[in-house]
Amino acid sequence: MLLEPSMKQTDMLKITKLHHAMVEVTTSCNLRCSYCQVSDPSWKPKTLAKDSVMQVLGEFKNLNTSLIHLHGHGETTIIDGWTEYAETLLEANIEVSLCSNLSKQFSDKEIDILSRLTGLTVSLDTLDPDLFKKLRRGGDIKHILHNMIKIKTIAHKYNRPLRISWSIVVCDLSVWGLLDLTHCGIMLGVTGFTFSNLGVNETPKNATEVNHVAEMPIEDCRKAVIIFEQIKALCKMKNVAYDLKYGIIDSMVEKINNSGKKPILPMKIM
Repeated sequence: MLLEPSMKQTDMLKITKLHHAMVEVTTSCNLRCSYCQVSDPSWKPKTLAKDSVMQVLGEFKNLNTSLIHLHGHGETTIIDGWTEYAETLLEANIEVSLCSNLSKQFSDKEIDILSRLTGLTVSLDTLDPDLFKKLRRGGDIKHILHNMIKIKTIAHKYNRPLRISWSIVVCDLSVWGLLDLTHCGIMLGVTGFTFSNLGVNETPKNATEVNHVAEMPIEDCRKAVIIFEQIKALCKMKNVAYDLKYGIIDSMVEKINNSGKKPILPMKIM
């Protein structure tokens, strides 16, 4: 490419617009999930100072950023002033998305801000109240669904185009209820489901032990594969997004096929 005499080479590298950006405000969380690194006693949470956050958001505003994901490893909504961060972006006509466990008691203003988001990803793993409390210590599935309904109600009232998705960590204890969980989400208007792999973390003291689904007996793996086939078909029929992360279904299929028992053919749909 030929450069105009007045154009410096550094100008070619200057960023004038960003499409998406992520701002991790905190690594602190109000829950202590049995499979999460945050539950480790050695975990040292950090939270960005308000001035730093506002400075970063100002830079993204200047770069005409289209969408900012206001979350990371922690729970953004437990930080004082998080609504100010979101409102600053919304008033600048920047779309905002957020991932939350929806486990706190929200004020009316917080509910209103959440209803104004472009996307809200809710992290939950099961509808079983007892199992939920064991897996996501400090959380209550009934309270989470209540919060979600309040948010959706306000969004509907003011005709706001909020899209809600669910993020689900798959383990040997929760896999059996995932089909019902998906049915429930679709009934509540959830637009997409992400099924995430279980990370390799040591189970915290006094926490319920969870294992990767591929560690289950062969026949349980076979049943679990069928469950995911049913979820995939349901999502396709209802026209909602389905995202199954690598390492879940393929690891179970590999275990079954290497067992010497009736194999399962590779599933392209997964």
